[in-house]
Amino acid sequence: MVKIDFKNNQFDFWKTVIFSSKNKIKVYDILKQAHDQKVLVDKNDKILLEFIDYIKNLKSIPHSQIFQDIFASFVIKNEFDNTFLEFGATNGLSLSNTYMLEKELGWSGALAEPDVQWIDSLKKNRPNTKIITKCIWKKSNEKLNFFSSDEGVLSTLEEFKYSDAESLPGNTDLRNKSGKNIVVETISLNDVIKQYFNGKCPSYISVDTEGSEFEILNSFNFSDYRPAVFTVEHNFSKSQDMIDELLISNNYVRIFKKLTVFDAWYVSNDAFYSIL
Repeated sequence: MVKIDFKNNQFDFWKTVIFSSKNKIKVYDILKQAHDQKVLVDKNDKILLEFIDYIKNLKSIPHSQIFQDIFASFVIKNEFDNTFLEFGATNGLSLSNTYMLEKELGWSGALAEPDVQWIDSLKKNRPNTKIITKCIWKKSNEKLNFFSSDEGVLSTLEEFKYSDAESLPGNTDLRNKSGKNIVVETISLNDVIKQYFNGKCPSYISVDTEGSEFEILNSFNFSDYRPAVFTVEHNFSKSQDMIDELLISNNYVRIFKKLTVFDAWYVSNDAFYSIL
């Protein structure tokens, strides 16, 4: 094993991915050494160590940006149904939080992506998965303006084009440099579960809509539907605290807050106790 000197810099999962790619060192080796040198730290240290060991023993190749797919499989294992819902899914392959779960671990579920530039590649890359082309929103059956950015992964509802202007101005500039407006039809998260999952909530929900995450989750029926795991991209925007308050008030626990940088990972109380 190559010994790594982190020079006492704080480490997180995003830095791990970059360091691994740049230096061609296994992710597990980086995480383990960073933890041993106390530069990778979290208040849930026991869970963090078990998660690191889980990565070591996992034979599957992650496709997600910062191990969201591995985290979902780590929490859910055999305790909950192996089902997922991911939105926005883009092409269903690059930086996908569910590709590994489906292709290598046998999970099933649905992908939602309203941006027309992604639909053909999404269907090609994930032919065995339900595809939702409506835009998940707080209400169903609305017609909304959607900005299809030429920087495709940054496309979003027109209302949220500048949602990360303060926190990630580079993203905002890239998004709005060029693109086109389209009209999309909406569907609520509650109706997605009713129509695509026969009313049975998927165990893992991945939310990445470039700004509208809180609006969607704030209309979600937490009383009837209890996914074991949420991963929610917030990009350090003002909505992060509102998402936090909403999920925690509905009996979810946020895990690895400092380590997941631009993402927030939540597990239900039942799921949390299963991994303690």
